[in-house]
Amino acid sequence: TAGKISRHVDDALITTKVKVDLLAAKTVKSEHIHVKTHKGVVSLTGTVPSAEDRDNAKLVAQNVAGVTEVRDHLKIVAR
Repeated sequence: TAGKISRHVDDALITTKVKVDLLAAKTVKSEHIHVKTHKGVVSLTGTVPSAEDRDNAKLVAQNVAGVTEVRDHLKIVAR
């Protein structure tokens, strides 16, 4: 249906915007962060080098228009 297609497009746009913003953020080492969005809920998976990077990644994602929730599944792995 049109609603499902619209939601899918919105989720794809949110995912793209979160990825772009993570790459642009000077406060996040994001090369190992994976982003998925379902109905406005963003899931962050992968690894970050510190708790500060994890917290900053969540903040970046929360500030993207259309995001209703951020689920943090990031693991801290010191490099």
